[in-house]
Amino acid sequence: MRKIEVKGTIVGNADKWIYEWFGMDATCPKDVNAAISEANGEPLLVEINSGGGDVFAGSEIYTALKAYAGTVEINIVGLAASAASVIAQAGHSRISPTALFMVHNVSGSAAGDFHDMQQEAEILQQIKQSRRHIWKRQAKAWRSCLASWMRKRGWMRRRRWNMALWMRLCLHLRRR
Repeated sequence: MRKIEVKGTIVGNADKWIYEWFGMDATCPKDVNAAISEANGEPLLVEINSGGGDVFAGSEIYTALKAYAGTVEINIVGLAASAASVIAQAGHSRISPTALFMVHNVSGSAAGDFHDMQQEAEILQQIKQSRRHIWKRQAKAWRSCLASWMRKRGWMRRRRWNMALWMRLCLHLRRR
């Protein structure tokens, strides 16, 4: 089984060198794609401990893992938050008893007039919809539940990882 570590900040390929220069952990799509190429069809174990990072780099990593012809096992060993929570949906996921999983609404920044702000808001809405689609497919949860959970910056421990507790959380959030 080939091991791929998704550690530290999820960054674009062009920014990885900065993290390396400072001796900081970071993962970029190029790292994951290289490991996938070397795996040559053998099962992958993706070990995640990341607070997230660049949404588009996370999407590229998720897509590469989903397209992999072999088996993909995900093991959350510390934290799978934000963009890393999307990557965690690329295969069969396990979570350590001490690990956490977190989803939230995407954020960004913009400068300019109200047209620029409206455009940024539309982009963030589109990214939010694509992320919700991934989590909904994996958890088979309700769209309204996920929207509420993302607004509240939803954290989940291993105990909540099973479907029955997920659905109970959804029912609780729907009643609010």
